[in-house]
Amino acid sequence: MDKTKVEESAAAADTAAEIGGNIAGVVHAATERASSAIHDVAATVGSAASDAATRGVEAARDYVGWQNLQSGADYVGKQGAQALDYVRRNTAEQPWVALLIAGAVGYALAYLVHHRPG
Repeated sequence: MDKTKVEESAAAADTAAEIGGNIAGVVHAATERASSAIHDVAATVGSAASDAATRGVEAARDYVGWQNLQSGADYVGKQGAQALDYVRRNTAEQPWVALLIAGAVGYALAYLVHHRPG
């Protein structure tokens, strides 16, 4: 091989390495953003579950005695905390699956919002 072809090959290898590094950076950034978004969704779901439990407790307060209400609220609170821990743990263990599920939920919501019957 002559010197020009060697230099061209070296330049092509450098360019390929740079492109590979850029792709890896983009994938890493996307993964980080998705993970952050999923954690935010998990926190929002936990907050919504807590709010729903609070509203349910307030509605049930008139019907059930205070002791039963307190034990029921404790149970609902524990269940909500367990559900939030489950979502956080599985999101951390399987971020791609969580990203896929979040994408499917987002797509379904967008479809429902923008779908016009008839």
